[in-house]
Amino acid sequence: PACCVLLCGTNDAFQRTSPSVFRSELASLLDELIAARIPVVVVTPPRFSPPAFADSPDLNAILSPLVAILREESAARSLTVADANSADVKLNKDGVHASPAGQATIAALVTDAVRATIGN
Repeated sequence: PACCVLLCGTNDAFQRTSPSVFRSELASLLDELIAARIPVVVVTPPRFSPPAFADSPDLNAILSPLVAILREESAARSLTVADANSADVKLNKDGVHASPAGQATIAALVTDAVRATIGN
């Protein structure tokens, strides 16, 4: 592949994946991709918004350490990060999935990150 775009963490927050397990699995995946000489762009997941919190604890509090791990593991490998977590990503009414405008925001971030990684 010309490039692997990896966005992860949303489902891990819902499933309450522990940060240590998340870090271990992410590191393993990134190391395999790098060993295969596949350029990687890591995308942080957008923050949740209500009603994602309706029947659960604050999912952003669970997501936050996972986003930090994505940033740390990417930096340790000099990978480009498309930071959707810090961007103003509009979400659908479910508070989880990006709306069409949110998808456009993420697409622009990813496009810039891919270009930075592999060129035009």
